[in-house]
Amino acid sequence: NAQTITWTTLAVNQNQKWLTADWSLGWNKLTNDVNEIYISMNDKVGNQSVSKVLTIKKDELAPYFVNSMDMTANSWNAVKPSWMSQIKVKFYDAGNSLLKTLYYGVSNNSTADIYAVLPFEINTRSYVTDWDMDWNALKEGTNDIFVGAVDHAENTASSSMLFSVKVDTLRPSCDSAEDPSATKFNTWYQSDPGTLGTMNVVVYDRGNAGLKQVGFLVSTNGTIVEHVVSSSFPAGTMTLNSITLLWTDLLDGVNDIMVVATDNAGNRYQSNSLFHIQRDSLIPSYNDRGHYGFGTWYSTAP
Repeated sequence: NAQTITWTTLAVNQNQKWLTADWSLGWNKLTNDVNEIYISMNDKVGNQSVSKVLTIKKDELAPYFVNSMDMTANSWNAVKPSWMSQIKVKFYDAGNSLLKTLYYGVSNNSTADIYAVLPFEINTRSYVTDWDMDWNALKEGTNDIFVGAVDHAENTASSSMLFSVKVDTLRPSCDSAEDPSATKFNTWYQSDPGTLGTMNVVVYDRGNAGLKQVGFLVSTNGTIVEHVVSSSFPAGTMTLNSITLLWTDLLDGVNDIMVVATDNAGNRYQSNSLFHIQRDSLIPSYNDRGHYGFGTWYSTAP
């Protein structure tokens, strides 16, 4: 194929046998590609010599990225979601030196850490394969993800935040200000004593996802029944300041009360028994075993 050579005059009418002074090659005259450099010399009688003297590879064009992640339903996660193994962010080199190093970064609470993306060293114009993100690279809370790339000419590029991963691995918990040795928890009741209702038990989420559902378990004679206190928390609700017990929630016997709570990441918490309530609404009864009949006269004790 014919090559197009763009010539730049260095010197004319030298009238000397040698030209030994260094000369400058204009950077701006080079293209972002492989540039072959030639020199042409003409003497006074018209003899000409053209020689290729060097090759300069120029690439001023930074890599770039295409983000195809669909994060319209970006929920809280207690474990690694499957989509984190199929990150759809593609890398391209705009120049010709080809991609060298790819990486992604995690920013959490304004602190950023860099993690290389495999393969660490590549030599292609693009990297379009879905890639895996390390769950252990993430911290509790909202993790903003960005990417970067370096080509073989050391052009660098980094993106702004492309998407975020919300992590909450902490279970909810509760604090009870109720004294299990109090009289109301150690008295047998035939009917509603009126001392139940609101219990001073605070339920809270230790992570960032917020409470989703709070209830309590009633354990009586081996039977466990769960009662929901609330399952319609506004987004971001972190605390429920009390729970309500109803007489109808209890069974006859000793009712051990335990709190259960779930957050929006799916973490579930169950407390130990906080206190117990003793209910006995059953009237006494007897059992006639039929050993003695009625209607028979006795002169002595049978």
